[in-house]
Amino acid sequence: MRSPTRTVLLMRHAKSSWDDPGLGDDQRPLNHRGRRDAPRVADWLVAQRLVPEQVLCSTAVRAVETLERMLERFPSPVPVCFEPKLYLAPPNQILSSIAALSDGVSPVLVVSHNPGLEQLVSAAAERWIPMPTGAVAVFEVPHSPGSAADALEAWQLQTLLEPRRLA
Repeated sequence: MRSPTRTVLLMRHAKSSWDDPGLGDDQRPLNHRGRRDAPRVADWLVAQRLVPEQVLCSTAVRAVETLERMLERFPSPVPVCFEPKLYLAPPNQILSSIAALSDGVSPVLVVSHNPGLEQLVSAAAERWIPMPTGAVAVFEVPHSPGSAADALEAWQLQTLLEPRRLA
């Protein structure tokens, strides 16, 4: 029997570098802090028993590098779907990507960008929640067809992790 909820992990990519002004925004890599924080966030997810069953990830270099550094810390391989439409996606696009997943998949990790990610987290939490780089918002979401897009007010914020809080 499937659970009546799905756990959704909304993550902003780790800290990126601005060292090369010639790079396009989608080509910026992680900086030192981002390379340090991504595996620490993955370790936290493992410790919280929130290892994703599926990942949806933007194709921007900084998002891909964030995910690559996380995947090596998970105890087993995790299926990944790289979605160009998650690059600078508005909230409705992020919701659409989540809603398209199979019903039984949980937890789901979405690695994306502000401002859309921050707007989605804040709307679901019904209060403004800043999403600094590397932050993860953990939600329990009603698990029924179309619920991710149709019942945002039913999302329940469980916890919010900011990498600076990790030792």
